[in-house]
Amino acid sequence: MTSLAPPDLELWLCSWIRRKVTDVPGLTVGNKVPAGYLAQHPLIVVRDDSGPKLSPVTFDRSVGVSVYMGSRQNGKAARDLAARLFALLTDDPNLLYGFADGSPIIGITDEGCTGPHQVDDPLAAAVFYSTFEYTVTNW
Repeated sequence: MTSLAPPDLELWLCSWIRRKVTDVPGLTVGNKVPAGYLAQHPLIVVRDDSGPKLSPVTFDRSVGVSVYMGSRQNGKAARDLAARLFALLTDDPNLLYGFADGSPIIGITDEGCTGPHQVDDPLAAAVFYSTFEYTVTNW
């Protein structure tokens, strides 16, 4: 049996989020905070924190997602977007392989999905962070 490399989950999730969240003016979605970012527009950052290989063709992946939006003093918009994103990123089966176009996700581990919770950040924006745990494949 041939072993496969893990899929680029950050790339797929960023693209999927861009297709699903189209009603937030100025929203940027990527896998890192852009150089010079000063909270001048809403930002979603997706980070694949890796995880173990489960079989020759499946991998466990932990993903962190940060939402930057609004100000620390008024974080409701950021919290609402983070909660909406949490619902989208735990939407079984609509996020899964065979349901979402090109999805490498074959399972969602509910107990590995947490948040959103507010985090301190040196930027002036309100920041909410969530984690997600997926089983993925690169078939």
